[in-house]
Amino acid sequence: MYSEYLAKCYVARLLRPDRCDNFMWITWSAFGTTVWSDLMSVERVRKAVLGEYERALGVDDSADAESKISNDLCADVANRLWIIVLSERQEKHLVLTAEHQGLIRRHIAEEAAKSG
Repeated sequence: MYSEYLAKCYVARLLRPDRCDNFMWITWSAFGTTVWSDLMSVERVRKAVLGEYERALGVDDSADAESKISNDLCADVANRLWIIVLSERQEKHLVLTAEHQGLIRRHIAEEAAKSG
């Protein structure tokens, strides 16, 4: 699923770069521990796009896919990747409560009213 996600990040950055500041993969189970240092690499993004070349690039042939992949775009995606591994304990203590969300919304509304 992670490789498919990387290919989708590539396409998203290609089509809507204005909406793609960061890409966050959040998981509750560590994965790829033997290749951890490679999970956010340019080469990993490139391999993921090649693995999904029909959907990601709109081509029918893997040879065509090779020539269509932008190394600069792969590097851009790799630089924007985050992998966050959570435990149930972290999730419990790091998630905003409804009360805190209300305070933040109120603050945003008050700031908008001041400037508008």
